[in-house]
Amino acid sequence: MNLCFAHKITEQLTPDICGEIRSRTSTHSRSQIISSEESYMRGNIGLALKATIFSDISSRMFFNYKATNFEDFDPFDRGGYELGCKTNIRLLPNAFINFQYSREKMNFNKWDTEGKLRDDVTDIINLGGQFYKYLLINFNASYENNNSNATGYSYKGYMASILMAKAISDKTTLELYALFRSRKHESSFNETNSIQIDIEDEERNVFITKISRDIAKRVALEIQYDLRRNRSGIEGGTYTKKVFSASILSDF
Repeated sequence: MNLCFAHKITEQLTPDICGEIRSRTSTHSRSQIISSEESYMRGNIGLALKATIFSDISSRMFFNYKATNFEDFDPFDRGGYELGCKTNIRLLPNAFINFQYSREKMNFNKWDTEGKLRDDVTDIINLGGQFYKYLLINFNASYENNNSNATGYSYKGYMASILMAKAISDKTTLELYALFRSRKHESSFNETNSIQIDIEDEERNVFITKISRDIAKRVALEIQYDLRRNRSGIEGGTYTKKVFSASILSDF
């Protein structure tokens, strides 16, 4: 569930406040055999201010507080804040690019490392853009550098994603989305370290196909197929997940 409220106070300034809660349960969660990271609840609340600098340049400063609680994998429970700024530059009537920098500081309040709590600080730089004429193309690329005071958990990571959408008829739209993520931990990371399975929006490789069709004036049918691949956390293995979904969308 997520809610967002925005209100333009002048032609140049628009503040907003947003919040989200997400949860997932698993049949493995209460297993006596192995701890599971698959069930969790997390939330965030954020404040932001968007400022229009010129007609083709705008900037958005944001502050978010985030928390994640796993059902029975307490060492990875965490909470903290994210602070950043995103700037959009319109190049053409149908094209723009954006730059974003953010810093996230997370406290793992149930993880004791050498007599003190684990703290991670992550710096993220993102470059994105969008072009639309007959085909919509949206792309993003980012670099992240995480510094942790827990031995073996500092890492550098890269992410790239692309979304393409095309109206194949007056009532039907096709979308394709692909994401690739890579992380390299410091050399001291080894098999004795606990590994958290990445939650959905942190998964390593994702490919999504979606088709939407208007079936009435304000109603659309949407069918989606997801193919996701990620680490299993077991002897360096991986797992593949396939998700089929169908939705009815109504425009009020």
